[in-house]
Amino acid sequence: MIQVGRIKWFGGFNTQRGVENNYGFIERKGEADLYIHKSQVKCECSNLVAGKLVKFDLGFHPYNHREQAQNLELLKLSEETACNVLQACFEHQDPKIWQPIINRYLSMLSANEIKDQLIKKINSIKPEQQLSLIESLSPEFLCSPDLRNIRDSLPTDKHLQICKKMLPADVNGQISQELREEIIGILDSGIHNIDRELSETIGLFIPEHPYFKKELGRDYLNKFGIKYLYHMTHISNLNSILENGLLSHNLSHQGGFIKTDISMQEAQSWRTRWHGHVPFYFNPRNTMLYKRRDLQDEIVMLGIDPMLILEEGTLFSDGNVAAVATNVYHDLAMLEQLPWTIIKGRSWNDEDPATKQRYKIIMCAEVLVPDRVNVQSILKIFCRWPFQMPAVRELIPDCVNISVEVNRSLYF
Repeated sequence: MIQVGRIKWFGGFNTQRGVENNYGFIERKGEADLYIHKSQVKCECSNLVAGKLVKFDLGFHPYNHREQAQNLELLKLSEETACNVLQACFEHQDPKIWQPIINRYLSMLSANEIKDQLIKKINSIKPEQQLSLIESLSPEFLCSPDLRNIRDSLPTDKHLQICKKMLPADVNGQISQELREEIIGILDSGIHNIDRELSETIGLFIPEHPYFKKELGRDYLNKFGIKYLYHMTHISNLNSILENGLLSHNLSHQGGFIKTDISMQEAQSWRTRWHGHVPFYFNPRNTMLYKRRDLQDEIVMLGIDPMLILEEGTLFSDGNVAAVATNVYHDLAMLEQLPWTIIKGRSWNDEDPATKQRYKIIMCAEVLVPDRVNVQSILKIFCRWPFQMPAVRELIPDCVNISVEVNRSLYF
């Protein structure tokens, strides 16, 4: 029976006998090293250095009847074509031996044999090697319906990488219903942060899936440079926010969740229509903060996931919603019409008093989310000074993953 392995050592000078050794041994994991005599070597003995790959028949010594290698030759994985040798390589435990030949070997088998051999191989290797094996397979083997259970056992991101290999080379090609359902199953499982290139490739074949529609929305928001939405609050309110989420004016006041209210009371009567929404700014360095600049060392900025703009019921404005001239929109296309240069400006100063007043209103452009925003949408908490960070971090529960960062550019 043909076998493969690595030379442990061969030849060398025998100091006890004063002659060159004419034998050596082959490493066998989990078994005793296998003896090889010079008479059974079919290649130059000088090539049998430690670690060299060899192929051989398993036989027995004629005198002591112990196992020994026979008909030993060098093994060149890149050139080997004999099915029995490739099978021996495939069945070997060393990935450096079976991985380079796996597709060559499987291509010689029938569909049923491929399935049986792969399942047998996967069950015989360590879990950390299973992904390496599957990733080594050519697409024609990966596409086998019989391997679905194997693919389903992979981490979702790796599973998608495998599915990507199974997609048609032509983006206009027909994706099978089975593969479509498999990919949708992965996406529906709640996977997040798919690699950009992978997402774009798979999205070409299943553009209608909500995940890719959301990614298109993210690209759309990136177009306007919307990295965060901002909500400013007094640090004393953080405990309640991190427990209950961000609540609308109505809900937070009804529940008594606000310890320190920094809102401009004189403006609230003009905002009654929007008291059922949670307000956010595109630019927090606006007149609202300016009027509260004496409290800046006690105010934190919550950096919110801008994807909230895409949620059903979310509105946005081209200025402070307390101002009569402000327009409020629900159509995302209207983001194109907002005066972004003014909204993101560092100052509202202008020689013309009317223009200055208009800039003040525009820089307070808002996003309005109905009722409540979950804690999961808070991506960062920004402080004005480093000394504020320990107190803020202490308020964040262990189960909540929100980073704290100093960003003076958000303040005056």
